[in-house]
Amino acid sequence: MEEQERDFRQIIYRRSETGEVKPSLPLRLIFRQGQLKNRSWRGVLLFGVFLTGLLLWLVWFLLGIWGVADFEKALSLRQLGLTAFLILCSWIIWAGTYRPLIRLVDERVVKATTALVAMFEDSAEIEMHRDSQKHQWTRFVRFSGDCPICGGRVLLAEGKPDHKLPLVGRCGESPYAHVFSFDRVRLKGTYLGPDK
Repeated sequence: MEEQERDFRQIIYRRSETGEVKPSLPLRLIFRQGQLKNRSWRGVLLFGVFLTGLLLWLVWFLLGIWGVADFEKALSLRQLGLTAFLILCSWIIWAGTYRPLIRLVDERVVKATTALVAMFEDSAEIEMHRDSQKHQWTRFVRFSGDCPICGGRVLLAEGKPDHKLPLVGRCGESPYAHVFSFDRVRLKGTYLGPDK
């Protein structure tokens, strides 16, 4: 009985094949078959595009705020609306493009936002890993598994607000009750959902 309970609380994840997950159209020019070697000319190109985009985004934001500011008149509703619009657009750019790539360095696996993957892609992640020759690679990948409780498909999702882990496996049939931890090295997880 104890052996059955242990199997019931364990999940085994599968990693998609190289090239199965397609990045967005602009990133396909840099990522060959959904992956790139970090210390290659493509890796340097990605880093340069990342820094250039970050700089242009900052300049756009500062020029936008400067353009809205009118120091000789009282603050108007139009100025407040344009400022709120600039802040909202900046947050969307930050959260959709830059934050996942910055988090990737520390967390090694992050959810790929819709801005980074192809239009019709399912749930996907970005993974940074080392190969057998110790070369560092970044790739688009999908981790999935079969729910040992109900047989549904388990995909990675944000752990918050109900779990402290950055990524957890959530069953598509019961995403808040059938929740599993995720270990990208062993491709295994244990049940985290509410106790019976």
